[in-house]
Amino acid sequence: MLKYALIIYHFIKFMTFKNINNNPEFNFQEFFDGKLTAYGAIFNFFGKLDTRFIMESQVVENPNFNKDKKVLYKQTVKNIDTDKIKDMISYAIFEEKDKTTLTYKDDMMVKPARYKILGNKANVKYKLKVEGKNITVFANDWAYMITKNHVINKIKIKKFGIPVALILMNIVKES
Repeated sequence: MLKYALIIYHFIKFMTFKNINNNPEFNFQEFFDGKLTAYGAIFNFFGKLDTRFIMESQVVENPNFNKDKKVLYKQTVKNIDTDKIKDMISYAIFEEKDKTTLTYKDDMMVKPARYKILGNKANVKYKLKVEGKNITVFANDWAYMITKNHVINKIKIKKFGIPVALILMNIVKES
Protein backbone atom coordinates (compact mmCIF):
# COMPACT_ATOMS: atom_id res chain seq x y z
CA MET A 1 0.00 0.00 0.00
CA LEU A 2 2.83 2.39 0.88
CA LYS A 3 4.40 1.66 -2.51
CA TYR A 4 1.24 2.83 -4.31
CA ALA A 5 0.98 5.92 -2.13
CA LEU A 6 4.56 6.88 -3.03
CA ILE A 7 3.88 6.35 -6.74
CA ILE A 8 0.79 8.56 -6.57
CA TYR A 9 2.68 11.21 -4.57
CA HIS A 10 5.53 11.35 -7.13
CA PHE A 11 3.06 11.46 -10.03
CA ILE A 12 1.23 14.43 -8.48
CA LYS A 13 4.52 16.16 -7.71
CA PHE A 14 5.63 15.62 -11.33
CA MET A 15 2.34 17.01 -12.64
CA THR A 16 2.89 20.23 -10.68
CA PHE A 17 6.17 20.75 -12.59
CA LYS A 18 7.93 21.35 -9.26
CA ASN A 19 7.18 25.08 -9.30
CA ILE A 20 3.86 26.24 -7.97
CA ASN A 21 3.89 29.95 -8.56
CA ASN A 22 1.76 32.56 -6.88
CA ASN A 23 -0.62 33.02 -9.81
CA PRO A 24 -3.31 34.06 -10.01
CA GLU A 25 -2.67 36.91 -7.56
CA PHE A 26 -5.38 36.87 -4.87
CA ASN A 27 -7.41 40.05 -5.24
CA PHE A 28 -10.08 40.11 -2.52
CA GLN A 29 -11.95 43.06 -3.99
CA GLU A 30 -12.39 41.39 -7.37
CA PHE A 31 -13.20 37.94 -6.02
CA PHE A 32 -15.73 39.01 -3.37
CA ASP A 33 -17.51 41.51 -5.62
CA GLY A 34 -20.66 39.60 -6.57
CA LYS A 35 -22.47 36.41 -5.70
CA LEU A 36 -20.48 33.53 -4.20
CA THR A 37 -21.49 29.96 -3.47
CA ALA A 38 -19.43 27.82 -1.11
CA TYR A 39 -19.75 24.05 -0.88
CA GLY A 40 -18.30 22.89 2.40
CA ALA A 41 -17.73 20.10 4.88
CA ILE A 42 -16.86 20.03 8.55
CA PHE A 43 -14.77 17.13 9.87
CA ASN A 44 -14.71 16.36 13.60
CA PHE A 45 -11.84 15.60 15.99
CA PHE A 46 -11.56 12.04 14.64
CA GLY A 47 -11.48 13.14 10.98
CA LYS A 48 -15.03 11.90 10.36
CA LEU A 49 -17.34 13.94 8.14
CA ASP A 50 -19.73 15.70 10.51
CA THR A 51 -21.61 18.33 8.50
CA ARG A 52 -22.07 19.24 4.83
CA PHE A 53 -23.27 22.70 3.91
CA ILE A 54 -23.84 25.21 1.12
CA MET A 55 -23.29 28.90 1.79
CA GLU A 56 -24.43 31.69 -0.51
CA SER A 57 -22.97 35.16 -0.06
CA GLN A 58 -24.01 38.42 -1.70
CA VAL A 59 -22.97 42.06 -1.27
CA VAL A 60 -25.87 43.98 0.31
CA GLU A 61 -24.28 47.37 1.01
CA ASN A 62 -21.56 49.39 -0.72
CA PRO A 63 -21.58 47.24 -3.87
CA ASN A 64 -19.20 49.65 -5.62
CA PHE A 65 -16.40 48.76 -3.20
CA ASN A 66 -15.56 52.35 -2.31
CA LYS A 67 -12.02 52.46 -1.03
CA ASP A 68 -11.46 52.22 2.74
CA LYS A 69 -15.16 51.53 3.25
CA LYS A 70 -17.07 48.76 4.91
CA VAL A 71 -18.77 46.23 2.61
CA LEU A 72 -21.66 44.24 4.09
CA TYR A 73 -22.54 40.72 2.95
CA LYS A 74 -25.62 38.63 3.56
CA GLN A 75 -24.76 34.97 3.95
CA THR A 76 -27.21 32.10 3.95
CA VAL A 77 -25.90 28.77 5.19
CA LYS A 78 -27.88 25.58 4.56
CA ASN A 79 -27.01 22.33 6.33
CA ILE A 80 -27.39 19.70 3.59
CA ASP A 81 -28.14 16.90 6.04
CA THR A 82 -30.82 18.63 8.13
CA ASP A 83 -32.09 21.34 5.72
CA LYS A 84 -31.57 23.83 8.58
CA ILE A 85 -30.93 27.36 7.29
CA LYS A 86 -29.08 30.19 9.04
CA ASP A 87 -28.74 33.78 7.83
CA MET A 88 -25.69 35.81 8.83
CA ILE A 89 -24.31 39.25 8.13
CA SER A 90 -20.59 39.77 7.73
CA TYR A 91 -18.44 42.70 6.69
CA ALA A 92 -15.11 43.34 5.09
CA ILE A 93 -13.05 46.53 5.06
CA PHE A 94 -10.88 46.84 1.96
CA GLU A 95 -7.97 49.19 2.46
CA GLU A 96 -6.64 51.50 -0.22
CA LYS A 97 -3.14 51.90 1.20
CA ASP A 98 -2.25 48.24 1.66
CA LYS A 99 -3.63 45.78 -0.89
CA THR A 100 -2.25 42.83 1.09
CA THR A 101 -4.55 43.17 4.11
CA LEU A 102 -8.28 42.94 4.70
CA THR A 103 -10.27 43.28 7.91
CA TYR A 104 -13.16 40.78 8.19
CA LYS A 105 -15.86 39.97 10.76
CA ASP A 106 -18.92 37.68 10.79
CA ASP A 107 -21.54 36.72 13.39
CA MET A 108 -19.51 33.83 14.78
CA MET A 109 -16.20 35.67 15.24
CA VAL A 110 -15.28 37.12 18.64
CA LYS A 111 -13.70 40.24 17.07
CA PRO A 112 -12.60 41.41 13.60
CA ALA A 113 -9.54 39.74 12.11
CA ARG A 114 -7.02 40.83 9.49
CA TYR A 115 -6.34 38.66 6.47
CA LYS A 116 -2.80 38.78 5.13
CA ILE A 117 -2.55 38.14 1.38
CA LEU A 118 0.54 36.25 0.18
CA GLY A 119 0.45 35.89 -3.60
CA ASN A 120 -2.34 33.44 -4.47
CA LYS A 121 -3.16 32.63 -0.84
CA ALA A 122 -4.43 34.45 2.22
CA ASN A 123 -4.21 33.66 5.92
CA VAL A 124 -6.03 34.88 9.01
CA LYS A 125 -6.19 33.66 12.61
CA TYR A 126 -9.17 34.41 14.82
CA LYS A 127 -11.42 33.23 17.65
CA LEU A 128 -14.89 31.79 17.00
CA LYS A 129 -17.89 31.44 19.29
CA VAL A 130 -19.42 27.96 19.22
CA GLU A 131 -23.12 28.42 18.48
CA GLY A 132 -25.41 27.70 21.43
CA LYS A 133 -22.50 27.27 23.87
CA ASN A 134 -20.29 29.54 25.92
CA ILE A 135 -17.15 28.22 24.21
CA THR A 136 -14.59 29.90 21.99
CA VAL A 137 -12.15 28.13 19.69
CA PHE A 138 -9.12 29.25 17.69
CA ALA A 139 -9.22 29.18 13.87
CA ASN A 140 -6.30 29.19 11.44
CA ASP A 141 -7.91 30.06 8.10
CA TRP A 142 -6.15 29.62 4.74
CA ALA A 143 -7.71 30.54 1.39
CA TYR A 144 -6.06 29.49 -1.89
CA MET A 145 -7.03 31.12 -5.18
CA ILE A 146 -7.13 28.33 -7.78
CA THR A 147 -8.55 30.38 -10.67
CA LYS A 148 -10.03 33.88 -10.75
CA ASN A 149 -13.46 32.33 -9.98
CA HIS A 150 -12.49 29.51 -7.55
CA VAL A 151 -11.04 29.54 -4.05
CA ILE A 152 -10.33 26.56 -1.80
CA ASN A 153 -10.67 27.40 1.90
CA LYS A 154 -9.17 25.30 4.73
CA ILE A 155 -9.88 26.24 8.35
CA LYS A 156 -8.22 24.32 11.19
CA ILE A 157 -10.08 24.67 14.48
CA LYS A 158 -8.27 24.16 17.81
CA LYS A 159 -9.15 24.34 21.49
CA PHE A 160 -6.27 24.55 24.00
CA GLY A 161 -3.90 23.84 21.08
CA ILE A 162 -5.61 20.53 20.27
CA PRO A 163 -7.18 20.11 16.79
CA VAL A 164 -10.95 19.66 17.18
CA ALA A 165 -12.29 20.24 13.65
CA LEU A 166 -11.41 20.95 10.05
CA ILE A 167 -13.58 22.95 7.65
CA LEU A 168 -13.03 22.66 3.90
CA MET A 169 -14.83 24.82 1.34
CA ASN A 170 -14.85 25.19 -2.42
CA ILE A 171 -15.93 28.79 -3.08
CA VAL A 172 -17.22 29.61 -6.57
CA LYS A 173 -17.79 33.12 -7.88
CA GLU A 174 -20.70 33.35 -10.29
CA SER A 175 -19.81 35.25 -13.43
